[in-house]
Amino acid sequence: MGTKKQKLKGTVEKAAGAAKKGAGKAIGNESMKGKGAIKEAKGEARKTAAKGVERAKSSVKKAAGKAQQKVGKAVSKASKAIDQATDDKSAPKKTAAKGKGAAKPSPKGKGTKK
Repeated sequence: MGTKKQKLKGTVEKAAGAAKKGAGKAIGNESMKGKGAIKEAKGEARKTAAKGVERAKSSVKKAAGKAQQKVGKAVSKASKAIDQATDDKSAPKKTAAKGKGAAKPSPKGKGTKK
């Protein structure tokens, strides 16, 4: 049963309990008055429980929304990083041989020895 129905049922039960309690008081019947008070308290408890369920659902939805935002930001950040890495790899790189074993350019005017 949904929370709205539970709240409505609680309201009806509380009102019925109050009426029964009032009738018991009017005719001097302590048993009826007590049963009415119990029914009234049950109705109030049902309403309170339904409100608690609504609050819990709201909190869960709010937390899920925040989590979804964080995941979205993380995915976006990762996507940008991947795009940047891909762009860096596709650009031609200038490579210059340096260090040991690298071919040295020949001086102008001089050819290579045979």
